[in-house]
Amino acid sequence: MTLNKQLLCVSIILLCLPWAGCQYIREVDNIFRTSQEQTLMASTKAVASVLSQQAALLQTYNSDEHFTPLYFHPLASSLWIDGYSEGWESIPAIPYQAAHNPQQSVTVRSAIHNKKLFLYFQVIDNNVIYNNPAQSLIDDGDGIAVIAASGRQYIFTTSAPGNVIARYRNETNRIYRESKINAYWQDTEAGYDLEVSLPTELAAGRLSFYIIDQNADNIRSNNSEHKETSNNHTTDYYGPMANAPHSRPPYYIYQSAALQQQLDIFEQPGQRINVVEPHYWLLAKTGTIELPKAIEQRDTTENSHWLIKKLYRFLLNSNIHLKTQYSESTNFSERLEVIRGFDGHSNSRWYKDPEHSSQNILAVAVPVFHNKAEATEANKQNIIGVVVAEQSSEQLAALSDNAFNKLLALSLGAIILVAIALLGYTSWLSWRIKRLSRAATEVLSDDGKLLDNFPTSRAADEIGDLTRNYAQLLQRIGDYTEYLQTLSRKLSHELRTPLAIIHSSLDNLNNQPLDPHSETYQQRAKQGAIRLGNILTAMSEASRVEASIENAELETIDLFTLLSGVSAAYQDIYPQHRINFSSSNGFNYTIQAVPDLLVQMLDKLIDNAASFCPENGLIGFTLSHHNKYIEITVSNDGPLLPEKMRSQLFNNMVSLREQNKNSSHLGLGLYIVSLIVQFHHGSISAANRDDASGVFFTIHLPT
Repeated sequence: MTLNKQLLCVSIILLCLPWAGCQYIREVDNIFRTSQEQTLMASTKAVASVLSQQAALLQTYNSDEHFTPLYFHPLASSLWIDGYSEGWESIPAIPYQAAHNPQQSVTVRSAIHNKKLFLYFQVIDNNVIYNNPAQSLIDDGDGIAVIAASGRQYIFTTSAPGNVIARYRNETNRIYRESKINAYWQDTEAGYDLEVSLPTELAAGRLSFYIIDQNADNIRSNNSEHKETSNNHTTDYYGPMANAPHSRPPYYIYQSAALQQQLDIFEQPGQRINVVEPHYWLLAKTGTIELPKAIEQRDTTENSHWLIKKLYRFLLNSNIHLKTQYSESTNFSERLEVIRGFDGHSNSRWYKDPEHSSQNILAVAVPVFHNKAEATEANKQNIIGVVVAEQSSEQLAALSDNAFNKLLALSLGAIILVAIALLGYTSWLSWRIKRLSRAATEVLSDDGKLLDNFPTSRAADEIGDLTRNYAQLLQRIGDYTEYLQTLSRKLSHELRTPLAIIHSSLDNLNNQPLDPHSETYQQRAKQGAIRLGNILTAMSEASRVEASIENAELETIDLFTLLSGVSAAYQDIYPQHRINFSSSNGFNYTIQAVPDLLVQMLDKLIDNAASFCPENGLIGFTLSHHNKYIEITVSNDGPLLPEKMRSQLFNNMVSLREQNKNSSHLGLGLYIVSLIVQFHHGSISAANRDDASGVFFTIHLPT
């Protein structure tokens, strides 16, 4: 991995900056949430305290009574009484099951508008019996009884679908009709529907009902709630007041205008306040969770781009894990904070906002005690309601929006600047290291000579020190190499004089009478001196070649003629080997060269080939012409070149021959060959044959 990639990976660590910033924002968000809960709890307690002093505004249900009260939902406009369900779609239906027949039931919807109560009954009855006026106006046939606060029972029964007249009995048991009540009966496939409207003054704050189900004797049941038998019919009753039709009905529940007016005093933007009675029905509410458009537009203008804002909301929303989804309703029986509120505990709860996935809703519930009664387990009966305040997390997010925007901008800016600085620095550092690496590879020439072109740096850092140390090391290696290259010349010059003295002394001993042992020693010393002289001659040969090269003059020669002649001579010199010469016909092999030097070069190559070629082995000459150069190839059978020594064959004092006592090879032959080739501006290389049968040397001479 390059330095750029390494530092790029290191720069990724900088991503911990926005991560740490997000963690900090989340901690701040937790603090803000706690602060929002405390603030909303305090304001809700203030509302509950005010309402506890005005307990009369809260219409409560008498806990000593055992009837389920009706809740009348507010309507935006009045309903047309026609027995159809239009206008009732948003009003939830309350079901009641008949005990005497599980297949019979009723659902009731109730609403209120402008001091008028509306009821819509949907009765499931598989055997509807209509009223027979000849028998009785109210005591015959199926019907519905609605009971008001005075105990008066308004009976709705009919002999045919259509408008229904509400009738009741007075204290003298006489039957009267109530003209202030409108009702309409519609038959359905499952039974019948009845829609009723009556003024609130008739109900006088209390209202309930029960269903009158008249059946033939053959379907009479023994487990009905209430049953009467007459004229071969059995009449069963079910519903809230079926077991006590002559009791006072419970207070009906509705949203009070007086309580609403009192609650409007506490209205605040982005906050909704609800008052819930002990049966979990809504008595009054004010405000809305949504922020006003003016504030929302102001926040949108002042804050950052919508995408950054959405990212911020997502980060904060992932800070809490909510499973409960908020649902707006007039019944709070499934709201845990309200249930705990009626237990006497002030508490809060977060909900998921179904309309905005990145927002949550905070709900705070505080109980309202009658006359500021203390919130203890012993006096739960003093709780007359619960105040539920709701607020969106959008207000909380708006407080820390600017902080997040600044943090994100600073973090991204810091990351970009540091990343650019790191990439720029690593690019510069990588360039310096590549330059040093390239200089280290170019300091050696193709023939293995050390060149004096290594650059030095004045930088005071580690790479500058490394460059200067490399330059110093290469200079020392060059000096040592130069010393080794001139060592043979110096030794040859210094040893010539003592060697001449040894030769003259041995010659003088040869004229003196010696015993056989002394003659043996004298012969051995003479052989050693001769061998030492040969070594000195070989050591000075390279110097002589260098001197001859300096004084050589180029002339025009024909390489084909030259190689043809020397190949025949080499066959006579090396009869134990097969020497073969071949060339490409039809080409001009005339070049500018020094014939003596070329012959000396070929002598060294043939001597080297003969040294390694086995007896009767083949030594081949090949001459070929190319576009800009002439190629001479000398190959021989024998052992292969070692890979590690191939690049050092043409260096001074390098030899691959096995030394023996009768010959001395100092590794100067191929070095002399390389000197002659370089003088002619050519190149030489060595390689193994493809079939691994031997080696070949290739010389390129320019045309």
